Amino acid sequence: MKKILIIEDDPSVARVLQERLTKSGFDIFIAVDAYQGLTTAKSELPDLIILDLMLPGGGGETTFQNLKRTPKTSRIPVLVLTASRDAEVKQKMLDAGVAGFMEKPYEASELIGMVSSILQERGKT
Repeated sequence: MKKILIIEDDPSVARVLQERLTKSGFDIFIAVDAYQGLTTAKSELPDLIILDLMLPGGGGETTFQNLKRTPKTSRIPVLVLTASRDAEVKQKMLDAGVAGFMEKPYEASELIGMVSSILQERGKT
């Protein structure tokens, strides 16, 4: 079973994501801030991380940079899921190497499709 780490500070958003992804057959871990996200990523080594950009304890961009700098987590693909509609932020994150970028609110089928696509790509490398 593929493991997904959700780094999201809003409990209701995290719960909905967990329910949707669990129904699709994924094993889910949740972290509520940047520090817990990095710690959980290192200990669980998920197949994918879903990252919110508006996080307490470091922010999503910094969290992504720390994940990529850490040898244990540097190859884990990251899907950004954020309320930000800023095109510059989106481009900056894509240029930095995120595997995908989605805005909230999102369509559940679109999210599952993107998660599956990213995991399928990762399986080829």
